[in-house]
Amino acid sequence: MQATPGIADPTPVAMDVTNGNSVPNNGRTFIRVKNTNSGSTARTLTTQIPFTIDGQSVTPHQDVLAAGATRWLGPFRTNIYSATLQLNADHVELQITAFSLPS
Repeated sequence: MQATPGIADPTPVAMDVTNGNSVPNNGRTFIRVKNTNSGSTARTLTTQIPFTIDGQSVTPHQDVLAAGATRWLGPFRTNIYSATLQLNADHVELQITAFSLPS
């Protein structure tokens, strides 16, 4: 039996600290986040929750990644995070790669 070639691992993208980042979300979307800091500095990824409850904003979700750490996050339910993920990073050392499973 011959092995079938797989799909190449996509190149991660540095987070845009100034303008934020958005990723299409189908409810089966995952993101891989890597902190490329080679020292000891943790970095924070913030995922916005674009809804209100009784007129009050919902506190965004934050994930802190230790230096050199990689974390997989998701899936992101569209009724909480909407059809577009809004992501913010505290430093360009955070890199993301987005993946969506088909329906």
